[in-house]
Amino acid sequence: MTNTPIGRRTVGALLTAALVAVALPAKADDAYPSKPIQIIVPSGTGGSLDRMARAMAPHLGKELGQPVTIVNRKGGGTILGHQITLQSPDDGYTLLASAVSFMINFVALGRVDFDLKDFAYINTQWVDYGVVMTPKDRPYKTLGELVAAIKSNPGKISTAGITLSDSQVNLAVLLDKLGLPYDAVRFVAYQGGGKMRSAIAGGQVDFAISGAQGSRSIQEFVRPLAIYRDTPDGIWDAPSINAELNAFDAKVPYIPAQLRTFVTRASFKEKHPDRWTKLTAAFQKVLGNKEVVAELTKQGIGADWLGPDKSEQAIKEAAEVMIPHVKKLADNK
Repeated sequence: MTNTPIGRRTVGALLTAALVAVALPAKADDAYPSKPIQIIVPSGTGGSLDRMARAMAPHLGKELGQPVTIVNRKGGGTILGHQITLQSPDDGYTLLASAVSFMINFVALGRVDFDLKDFAYINTQWVDYGVVMTPKDRPYKTLGELVAAIKSNPGKISTAGITLSDSQVNLAVLLDKLGLPYDAVRFVAYQGGGKMRSAIAGGQVDFAISGAQGSRSIQEFVRPLAIYRDTPDGIWDAPSINAELNAFDAKVPYIPAQLRTFVTRASFKEKHPDRWTKLTAAFQKVLGNKEVVAELTKQGIGADWLGPDKSEQAIKEAAEVMIPHVKKLADNK
């Protein structure tokens, strides 16, 4: 039958149909996105992750041709949002704005059933550094004066932080390098960066170690005593913490004050490489727009484009520094 014209046409038709069937997934990927995309924020409204996601959403929506909505799913110190993301379909319609420092800490302590490798990192958009700050109505003018007060009043000087965040880890490391026990200060835990910063600005605590960019909104209410970097960047007028610690023969590592990163399930990147490429390209184009960057910067929101590879490397390096300190902090409790 295949030697007849009709047979050849039949075979040709079947082959064409087969090729079309094989091509369908690619065409489906080419149409991505064909419906709204959601960004899960694993914390409440008003925090730095929420502000970053909400600021990016309209620009990403315009670039991708579909609405981008924000869904706040706080709980478990950001664990819930990460778990929801991993349980969502790996089709590129669910993204997560992750405060990666929290994820590193929970993974280090074995408190979650996921790992860093379960996520694909689109872009670490906001890499912050820590600032030791005190409300302006407190008497401390230098880090040395604050340390002296802590030593003279064990357990009395209060500090704000988020449990198992960079703020608590940096505090634990600082006290350790000064030869002080963790209970040398009174740690007041807050749920979310917004509430923590409000506590500092409102004078509810004596000092805190908070993110530089994330805390710009409270600059007028606080006094910076030291920054976790070697050179000033024009945002906070304060000396390097290690320069200040020379007087105590101490030195601390510069642990990032949050690596705010947009991520997806790792399996999405593997299953839909075309969609992954389109999604990351949209982020790159948005953050390559000078007007968008200026808008984000004006709001005190990070606007860096590191890309997937550099983002993943930055997170690995942060994990290498943080994990030993996190485990030590947990052992001392």
